[in-house]
Amino acid sequence: MLHKVDIVKILKDINLPLGEYWITSGAGLVMHGVKEATRDIDLGGYNKFS
Repeated sequence: MLHKVDIVKILKDINLPLGEYWITSGAGLVMHGVKEATRDIDLGGYNKFS
């Protein structure tokens, strides 16, 4: 399970430019303190990452 610190570390490690993606679903809820943990990180992004 991924907690907030895990999500932040993973996103820093993949080094995507800030402001070019957004966190959705369970990971978004973890980041906002609604859930304690999630199984994965769902991201949305702009077309240049497709």
